[in-house]
Parts: sequence; C-alpha cells; structure tokens
Amino acid sequence: MIRVTQSWDDGVTDDVRLVELLHKYHAKATFNLISASYAAQRTNTHWRYQTGKEVCMLARPELPALYRGFEIASHTVTHPHLTKLPPDRVAWELAESRKQLEDLFQHPVRGFAYPYGDYNTAVKAEILRQGYVYARTAIPSPEYATAAKPTPVNVPSVYPPADPMEFGTTTHQANPRFWEEFANTKANGGVFHFWGHSYEFTTETMWQEFEAKLARLAADPAVCWATNLDLFTTAQ
Repeated sequence: MIRVTQSWDDGVTDDVRLVELLHKYHAKATFNLISASYAAQRTNTHWRYQTGKEVCMLARPELPALYRGFEIASHTVTHPHLTKLPPDRVAWELAESRKQLEDLFQHPVRGFAYPYGDYNTAVKAEILRQGYVYARTAIPSPEYATAAKPTPVNVPSVYPPADPMEFGTTTHQANPRFWEEFANTKANGGVFHFWGHSYEFTTETMWQEFEAKLARLAADPAVCWATNLDLFTTAQ
C-alpha cells in the first residue's frame, strides 16, 4: 500500500474544475485557504496574474458546498511572509484564520500551510501553541531533501516527519520527475505527498495531463488516498 495525499493552496476559481476531477477519481485532498480573500457576495474577485492568466478568488458562499468532503486547512488570513511579522500579528493570522474557516465550514480546522513556505522557529512554536496538528511546507521534508539517492528505495518517506511543524512534500504536481518520485516512494512503502495550485493549469493540455495523473493513481490497487490530516490522526 502507498498512501497518496495532495495539497492545493489559496482557494481560487480553478478549484471548481479541480474538485470535479477529484470527485471523478474518488481522490481525497487538502485545500489550504486564505480566509480573508473571499468576497461576501457571490462574486469572484481578482487576485493576481499568473503567467498572463488572471487568477480570481472564489466567493465566500461558494466554499462550503465546493469543498464538502475535503480537508480544509489554514493558509492564514492575508497570506503574508510570517517571518517578517511581529509576534502578535503572527498569532492573529493563525488564530483569526482558523476562527473564520471554522465559522464558515462548521468543523475544526487542524492543519496549516505556510504562505510562501516561509517559517522559522518562532513561527513554528506559535503554530504548535495554538493547537494545530501539523504545518505543511512548500518544499520536501528535511529528511527527504538531504537524503543521498544512489538507490531510490532508500529515499525516506515524507511521513512521519521529524517535526510535525515541518511536514514536507514529496514533489510538486508539475514536476517532470513526478512518476519517478512516486515509484521511489512506493518502493519504500511510504507516503507520497504532492502539492500545487489549480491556477497553474493554464492550458487544456495541462488539465488533461493532470487528469491522466489522477487516473493512473486511482487505477493503482496499491494506492490509498488520504488527506494530510488523516496521516496525523489515523492510527498507523
């Protein structure tokens, strides 16, 4: 068995198509949401441009139905570099985001994802103090990233991490070595954790390529889908 978990950041309108694909292949996922970025009315608001494509945030009323059945994790209130903020503002970003998301979804929010993958010892300590179960980085776990790879089977899994506040990823969803990393993890009997943003799919071909990934994973009898929180709360 290989447990496969995926993280998607920010909560943008492209998640609508992404969620349809996840349901089609019965795939679990974790969505990391920026709690203050969603308009109160049913309008989608401009956020930024990515490789020439306008990226829009979802409207608040859309969120509960769209993400039903998936894990919701905090990605802060305003998506700042946490290491550049004073301690009281870090505490507010963590506490207020959690409160807003729990009020909206009416269930506990226990996971966190660092904006920009930016953290330090003080930020980690505050996340732990506030009772989050894990915090996801945007890079491979320290154990995975520093491992020698002469024989792929010796590459460690990203789970369990040495520090739950540094829960790393195996790979990005668009990594050309995606399947190589998957094979390495599968041979090692570990957890395969990939991440991304749905706005990164800027062409129909990219959507089709990602659907092919989901289909291949879903067809593998060894694959067991999980959310990030499943890893930390389910007895192994």
